Amino acid sequence: MTRIALVSYLNTRPFMDGISAAFSPEEISLELLPPADCAAAMRDGRCEVALLPVGSLLDFTGLELMNTFCIGAEGAVDSVFLFSRVPASEVTHLILDPHSRTSNGLARILFRDHWHADPVLLQTGARGLDKVEGTTAAVLIGDHAYAERHNFPYVYDLAAEWKSHTGLPFVFAVWVYQPELVDQALITRIEAALANGWADRNKSALRWGGQYGYSDADAQEYLCERIKYNFDSAKHSAMERYFAALSDLSSVDFVIPAAKA
Repeated sequence: MTRIALVSYLNTRPFMDGISAAFSPEEISLELLPPADCAAAMRDGRCEVALLPVGSLLDFTGLELMNTFCIGAEGAVDSVFLFSRVPASEVTHLILDPHSRTSNGLARILFRDHWHADPVLLQTGARGLDKVEGTTAAVLIGDHAYAERHNFPYVYDLAAEWKSHTGLPFVFAVWVYQPELVDQALITRIEAALANGWADRNKSALRWGGQYGYSDADAQEYLCERIKYNFDSAKHSAMERYFAALSDLSSVDFVIPAAKA
């Protein structure tokens, strides 16, 4: 049996539906995890195939990239935000999202190069937005972030800000596998399953949207318009640009606990 680690957000449901339709439970085991935990599952040998956050790729050697599909955006993505009560240029403290090294890195790049600010990085271990006050802002991703997008005076869609800054799309997660453990014929079947799921993403929106707090129309817009699944040459270029910008940041984050209110 081949084990697959898949991000547990609405935007991966087309992939999950495609894989579930193409494989029996005896062939494939799917584990649904937050993005950071997908990386941990690959690192710890708990899967052979994973939808891996781009920010964690630098931790691995020997993985093969599947070049057809990804989780990306070509502008606003509606599920990766910076929430703040002041303009980004006035932010002095930044709460990181423990689910998302990729988006944390993206926020840091944007603060340095786009908003020209240098906030102190905070890590609380939790994802709540209750500490967003004064000049303290927070990164939040996923369906929870989508639900909160109208609840703060300053809400920055990080993929849209990246597009404004670079003119490029953004790639949040890519498919990888361990070539010594997975037969190429199986990878070909998995890629075909992903393609079928992508083609039927409108059905996935109607099937799953309500369970994640979306209306049918919002789920359809999110999966069919906002998320860009094709891993094309522009997204490859964007990923290289992201890695180059990330390498210019300090290699080790200096993180302090957020103070209690």
